[in-house]
Amino acid sequence: MALGIGGAETHIVELSKALRRLGHEVCVVSGGGVYVGELEKNGVRHINLPMNSRNPKKVFAAYNGLRKLLKKEHFDVVHAHARIPAFICGIVAKTNRDFRFVTTAHGVYEMNSLASRIGNWGQRSLAVSCDVKEYLINSYKIPSDNIFLTVNGIDTERFSAQADSSEFISEFGLNPGCRHRVVYVSRIDTASAHVAFMLVNSAREIFEKWNDAEIVIVGGGTAFDRLKEAADKVNGSCARRIITLTGPRTDIDRITASATVFVGVSRALLEAMAEEKPAVIAGSQGYIGILTKDVVNLAVETNFCARGCALPDEEIVKRDVIDLLGRTPGELSEMGAFNRSVVLDGYSTEQMAKDAVAMYESTPLRRREKGKKVLICGYYGYGNSGDDLLLRIITENLHRQVPRIDISVLTKSPRQTARTCSVRGCRRFNPFSLFAAVMRSNLLISGGGTLLADNTSSRSLFYYTFVIRLARALGKKVMVYGSGVGPVSTQRNRVRVLKALGCCDKITLRESSSLNEITDYINETGYSNDILSKAEVTADPAFLMRLPDPLWQKQIAARLGLINGRNYFAVALRPWKDNAADIEEQTAEAARVLFRRFGLSPVIIAMQASFDLPMAERIAELIPETEPVVVHGLTAPETASIIGMCRFSVGMRLHSIIYSAVAGVPSVCISYDPKVDALAKELELNVISAETLTCEDIVAAAESVLDNRNQLAEKLRGNTRTLREKASSDPEYVRTLLKG
Repeated sequence: MALGIGGAETHIVELSKALRRLGHEVCVVSGGGVYVGELEKNGVRHINLPMNSRNPKKVFAAYNGLRKLLKKEHFDVVHAHARIPAFICGIVAKTNRDFRFVTTAHGVYEMNSLASRIGNWGQRSLAVSCDVKEYLINSYKIPSDNIFLTVNGIDTERFSAQADSSEFISEFGLNPGCRHRVVYVSRIDTASAHVAFMLVNSAREIFEKWNDAEIVIVGGGTAFDRLKEAADKVNGSCARRIITLTGPRTDIDRITASATVFVGVSRALLEAMAEEKPAVIAGSQGYIGILTKDVVNLAVETNFCARGCALPDEEIVKRDVIDLLGRTPGELSEMGAFNRSVVLDGYSTEQMAKDAVAMYESTPLRRREKGKKVLICGYYGYGNSGDDLLLRIITENLHRQVPRIDISVLTKSPRQTARTCSVRGCRRFNPFSLFAAVMRSNLLISGGGTLLADNTSSRSLFYYTFVIRLARALGKKVMVYGSGVGPVSTQRNRVRVLKALGCCDKITLRESSSLNEITDYINETGYSNDILSKAEVTADPAFLMRLPDPLWQKQIAARLGLINGRNYFAVALRPWKDNAADIEEQTAEAARVLFRRFGLSPVIIAMQASFDLPMAERIAELIPETEPVVVHGLTAPETASIIGMCRFSVGMRLHSIIYSAVAGVPSVCISYDPKVDALAKELELNVISAETLTCEDIVAAAESVLDNRNQLAEKLRGNTRTLREKASSDPEYVRTLLKG
């Protein structure tokens, strides 16, 4: 919006400088302010537009200026910070598709329904903390996997123990020998100046304890005059001035360097920590208290804002300030050294820039090219975690490997699919939509998943083979992508599968058993059409999944109620016609035994909630003493991260086993379909039949895994790495087909 004093503004300045150091060309558009000079000194261009006003005339002026700038200069990325710039950029983005449009959310805001509807958070978003990410998900319904986490990067060379405060002390006539100086930095607005007033009210008592005490309050805003009046009264009642109000400043490094103790939150707190200052975490949104090793995790989780914690209390803040001021120089030095180590470990400007670049690179280009139109057909839009993951990975890899590709997807939920994967959603069972989507495309991709099988129904097999043959009849290229084939129960259906495969230009299969199935069908029916020469075994695209940021993993675990230090194992079953009649009771009894013997609590995962959740809940109801946790509604990477916190998993759903493998956690595989046996063979995992499953089977397999967990995990990582490398070749074939 503008470049005045504030944490978000400093964040933008440091991000721009760090991106410039990485070799990128950076231009900042804002309403101007005190940091413009610093940007320009570091080779960052600044253009002044009124991005900081809600006045309709100024909003239009900002829109018009930005529209002309983007049309003229062809930027690769437009990165909006705050809601007004994001709103304006979103309007420009409707008519200019030449740039990637991304945003950063620096905090949480009160929001009415209109703001929710007109807000625009771009193709991808950065959140500066987990709670801000939660806010974007809950308030704006942004898909979790489209939100990246970043940090408030600190220039640790500028903000260090070597920062010189002498000029600042001289400018304000402070005592150079003061050993009890408190520094507070924040906006002095009505909504955020609570702690500043608390310090003013506490000043006399602090002065009575140490006659050299000084309190320095930095910042400006709507409550500044009122705060100054209160400070003047305190100063007037004492023998000398003990409270100094500086107003807004940019030389925070020199001011903080003068502190014995720092009070504040957010970016200003991190800057003080980088200068090795002991600190009290207290702000308008919450209070944590003296920063120590015991509370640093809580501070990290709230992005050092204390958001969601108890609100600060004047007596408690005063108590903590007096406590710190009374400590020995050695104690203060030790605390300061720890604080700087926290910043060095996770809050560098380089890390902040890398986070931004990772988001930029994951964001697809919006301008499409002719001849690069792809239609993807699969079991999409049904809320199945594994299939949703396949679509996301396929589309992300295609966007990365084939710039300006135009992707459409046949899906049950076109709007949700489009929003999540940056694609065009087409209704899969609408014949007009289906025909138009095939006509529009240059290439049909069938997959991933097991689409060419009839163990669920012949109707689904007919649908997927029909789409393939329709595409070929209309002169389109066709590829089966990282898919499984079979089982197919009748000769008629096997011929149908072979005819569909015969229409394909390229066939990649996720396991060798699928290639064996095709070979058997050919031998049985005599139908070939040169299918085997076009087929190649790669791997399931799901092996290319990446786990979420560790902080977000902790956030998800806390939300689910997983207890830190407790041991868990994961269970992911599904209803199936050939399951053992008492599979729920047997699984529950196995969980009870594992809880008694090893202290393991079950995490029961519903991979497709509409089918699996009732089963998961019934199992949980049978074993309340094990304190089970039922998991559903997470994204695939989030689900995998939860499995990654477990000692092992019991997986029936194919992709639950893959999630476990990606997370490096050994599985006990429950076989209900040949695809599970094939995957277990490739990963070298134990298999139990779903038809005959008993409590004893699960317990025995679990004990074997626990006894050999380290060796199994090491072998699993190697096998997973191999499959990941195989899966990465599929997008290359797409690029070749589109070129041809």
